[in-house]
Amino acid sequence: MNRGFSNPDALSELAIKYRTARYELLAVVIFTLVNVLMPVFGSQTYFLFSIYFPYELSITAAVLCMRFPEEVYEAAGVSMEDIWTSYGLTFAEMEGVLNVIFAIVICVALAITGLYFLCFILSKKNHIWLVVGTVLFGIDTLMLLSNIDIISLVLHIIILVILIRGCKTGAELKRAQAEAAYMQQMMGQEQMMQQNGSAPQYEADFKSYTTDEQSYFEDGQSSENDQSSDS
Repeated sequence: MNRGFSNPDALSELAIKYRTARYELLAVVIFTLVNVLMPVFGSQTYFLFSIYFPYELSITAAVLCMRFPEEVYEAAGVSMEDIWTSYGLTFAEMEGVLNVIFAIVICVALAITGLYFLCFILSKKNHIWLVVGTVLFGIDTLMLLSNIDIISLVLHIIILVILIRGCKTGAELKRAQAEAAYMQQMMGQEQMMQQNGSAPQYEADFKSYTTDEQSYFEDGQSSENDQSSDS
């Protein structure tokens, strides 16, 4: 059973590796939060080291709701105002509705990002939540395949590998902590027996066994002596 997990150095090493994986997830959450909020301020800057889907939601909503300067649309050869006009609407008439839609989409993107943050918080007590966060990020990586972005995909795979290793380390750490607690409990019981002057149970059983054997031998020897006397 003992694989060295009860060694404090081994436990400390596992804890550091697991904490590193957790904070890797936190870093991804922070960069994603920045990315989601960038379009709110009309910025097109974004960090690659982030979750794909929340940012894609926010940037798509920003484009469709005309949150960027007009020059951006002109450079792309697109006039969103002409699109709305083709439906018999003007931007002035739709501005309030678009603002509401944009706010809702941003809230959804923040909520999705919040799920990852919740996984980070709860994974401190239970590594299963890091597994949940890893599964979510794996799904996000699959969604990224729809967007031809090699650099983002490579970074996603690297992060995913780190998180998977963190999940494995978390399982090992849980097992190591359980083993260390068991060993500590056994040592505590042994110390209590020594303080009380009582032998451990296995020693008591052995002494009882040897006493019975000695009595049996003595009884047999007495019977033989009695038979010799009678003859």
